Amino acid sequence: MSVTQAIQHVQTLIQDIQSLFSQPAQPEKLSRFMDHFSPQFEMIGITGARLNLNQVEDLFKRNMGAFPDIVIEVDDITVIMQTADFVILRYQETQQKSGQCHRRIATVCIEFHVEQCRWRYLHETTIS
Repeated sequence: MSVTQAIQHVQTLIQDIQSLFSQPAQPEKLSRFMDHFSPQFEMIGITGARLNLNQVEDLFKRNMGAFPDIVIEVDDITVIMQTADFVILRYQETQQKSGQCHRRIATVCIEFHVEQCRWRYLHETTIS
């Protein structure tokens, strides 16, 4: 696996999140989506709450199809650190929904697992 593949993986996964939130619920799509996360996945969301993999899956289940007009864009992806086993990236995310715009900086640790990238850790911070 390479840093280039990890960056592409971030962009693809964010597009998948947009699709999950904007389209009618598709449990089989959510199941495939969750395969991109390590069983030990943990995140710190914009509220400061710490979520484990099960809690994140519940969040996606509750929000499937809930935001039909959501648009999520990712830019300014920067490599913070890389090894043979993982990469840490920082990126800016902009979400537009219901006429409002929310921006955040995210830092993600992606593990290289066999021939697949898996998200291991995510920390989001709101940009005022």
